[in-house]
Amino acid sequence: MLIGLLVYMIFWLLGIVERFVIKLPIDIRMIWDISCLIFGIQIYIVGFYNLKHPEVFKIRFPSKNENIPKRKNILDENEISKIQNLVDIFFKEKKGYRRPELSLSILANEINTTTNKLSWVLNNIYKKTFYELVNEYRVEDFSQRIKKNDHKEFTVVSIAFDVGFNSKSTFYKAFKEITNFTPTEYIKKVENSQRFNEY
Repeated sequence: MLIGLLVYMIFWLLGIVERFVIKLPIDIRMIWDISCLIFGIQIYIVGFYNLKHPEVFKIRFPSKNENIPKRKNILDENEISKIQNLVDIFFKEKKGYRRPELSLSILANEINTTTNKLSWVLNNIYKKTFYELVNEYRVEDFSQRIKKNDHKEFTVVSIAFDVGFNSKSTFYKAFKEITNFTPTEYIKKVENSQRFNEY
């Protein structure tokens, strides 16, 4: 293809020389005809190979994932396991999520690690942000309290505050995102299920 393009350019240049500089022993019309013929052959070759081997002509753009450098483990397996175990104990046994003021730095201090290491474990092992994990525990605790009929003695908001939420709007938003129900809808669902089980 490059050789054909070179020949085409040579004939095209000869045509210009013939027309504007000196007369050549070759007819200018023949030069232009040959140039057009070479150009046409090139287009045909490119079109033919494009149909027969389309992968050759494809421009490959890097995907978004290729542009993101792979994150190396900043912690060894033992440290990851240790932090994960301490996080589980804090949430499951100590029920630390019930503390309304709980933050990433407070949790890191409680389990004696840094916020960077804790954040890495949450994002890469739990696949959640700090508040996503905390809210899941709080919503689960609230759900268990409803199943025990605590809502018949206490208001929904007071139960939400007991499990760690510090505002009504945050509680309603988190509960809807995690369960796909509003608290009222969830309570009705639980009560209907309990009635059904009585029969």
